[in-house]
Amino acid sequence: MAEVAKRVREAHKRIARAPLNFSGREHEIGAAKREIEPLVFEYFGVTSTERVLIEDTVKLFIPSSTPGTLDGDIPTLDDSSGKERREYANQLCQTINTWGRGNGQLLSARGCIAERLGLSLLVLTKGKTKKGYTEAAAPNEVAKAIAGIEKAITVEHRKFAYARGFTLFERDRAYILKPLARRQWTRTAALNDADAMFAAMLEPALKRA
Repeated sequence: MAEVAKRVREAHKRIARAPLNFSGREHEIGAAKREIEPLVFEYFGVTSTERVLIEDTVKLFIPSSTPGTLDGDIPTLDDSSGKERREYANQLCQTINTWGRGNGQLLSARGCIAERLGLSLLVLTKGKTKKGYTEAAAPNEVAKAIAGIEKAITVEHRKFAYARGFTLFERDRAYILKPLARRQWTRTAALNDADAMFAAMLEPALKRA
């Protein structure tokens, strides 16, 4: 606690000495936040998983649930970026690989993006080494297949239609069909999906036991 208090005091002093112009103070405030935040998380015993939940809530879910105006943007409904999809894939693979440590197999992910359809097919493969996430535009025949899957899993409810989500497991890989909306590609979503996938992968083994 003493270390946190000391660093906070030092940060306040730097902010007080910062130039009075807006950009100078914003720079110092941002630097102080980056310095102090990890110490606060450590002091309160916040785990890396809990930190993911906190950051997604503050940066994305709260602004989406309380937009500034009636016609304001809702960030969770925006299209995800390549960076966000990569972070999702890395979190998903890292989580499952950690839980399954010791089986000699590591998950890697690649994305097949059908931008016109607003969908992505995430392909997870097993191997002895983990490969970095890559993504590419879906070829026409793949895009047609994705559209067919999306149509098959869409639920009609009055005037609305929504996709329930789709995951197909094969012996050495899994396919996940996801809308491109940002809320589907947060690291929080990756933790939830990892939990569901790990449970599904364990189910056959539990039935045999």
